[in-house]
Amino acid sequence: TASLKAVAWGVRQSVVNQDLLKPATWRVIRYAAMASHHIPQTIVVNARASIASHAGLGFDTGKFLLIPNGFDSCRFHPDPVARAYFRKQLEVAPDCILVGLAGRFDPHKDYANFINAARIVSAQRQNIVFTACGDGVEPGNPQMAQLLRCYGQNARLRLLGRQTDMPGFWSALDIAVSTSVGEGFSNSIGEAMSCARPCIVTDVGDSASLIGDAGKVIPPGQPQALIDAILSMADMPDEMRLELGRRGRERIQTCFSMHAATEGFLNLWKGMLNHTQHTG
Repeated sequence: TASLKAVAWGVRQSVVNQDLLKPATWRVIRYAAMASHHIPQTIVVNARASIASHAGLGFDTGKFLLIPNGFDSCRFHPDPVARAYFRKQLEVAPDCILVGLAGRFDPHKDYANFINAARIVSAQRQNIVFTACGDGVEPGNPQMAQLLRCYGQNARLRLLGRQTDMPGFWSALDIAVSTSVGEGFSNSIGEAMSCARPCIVTDVGDSASLIGDAGKVIPPGQPQALIDAILSMADMPDEMRLELGRRGRERIQTCFSMHAATEGFLNLWKGMLNHTQHTG
């Protein structure tokens, strides 16, 4: 590294609950905190929450630069054809409310809370169906199977595993949910908003500032708050949910576009190149 004149790091997570991390991961974080004072010229973060959480870990936050994630609203857009196809594959009737979550199987995503909400809401409302996708989000995953035994008995829940057509997945939903207990900047919620889906998010990372007035924000790790939010949004008139979705898509296009993120990185690289040329 001695020959490197310009080094930038990227931090993509707002940590840190040590109890949810593998010991090796925690050791890497601690080593990175020490090295942050010596190696990188700039440390790019995608969430304000990341700056605060990493300051407590000893990172050199004076080097932090905030560049929020950007989203391609041409790719992620409401698609009525994909919506009809996905819902037919899931055997979800047109008049049912489909609630969905996307994220890998990981303790930070709090799938137990989501599955428990699916079970309880399913018992109360016949017209609400749940789905989730992501790596490991399938009954064949032993840990997921255990959660289903503990929390998911009789839930109307479709687990889809890894999906490649995420615009289609989001378009199929009526309500998008994030139950994370740890998050930086949620790509999944940004994608859902770009597809004009109203969102329910936990107040972790930058999720609340991401959705603005385009959904509901609830405390993390509180099952009843999640259940109440789902029921409340499901009981809204269709026009109100559509309006929340419209506001969310507009917010992505205005504040979190791919163009804005690209410009942020281009300006960073130009600045680092100029600095290297003048100091080299």
